[in-house]
Amino acid sequence: IVTYEVSDAFPALLQQVHFENTTTNEGSFMWDFGDGSSSTEESPDHSYVLPGVYEVNMTYFSCNIELAADPQWITVQAAPTISI
Repeated sequence: IVTYEVSDAFPALLQQVHFENTTTNEGSFMWDFGDGSSSTEESPDHSYVLPGVYEVNMTYFSCNIELAADPQWITVQAAPTISI
């Protein structure tokens, strides 16, 4: 089973989010963070520069096998507006 955990599904703008691969088999990984960025790290960190809702996908590759984890959604909060 291909799975992963997210440190914070509702981060603030520019807050670093950790994506922890919990897949027990050895192989390689491709992460798509939903904002045009990707990573091949096993358990990467990523920060979002724009507010919005992003679909994160992780794909596992091993011995000619390609498996995708269920997508998870990250909702990045806009920076608060300060009025004087």
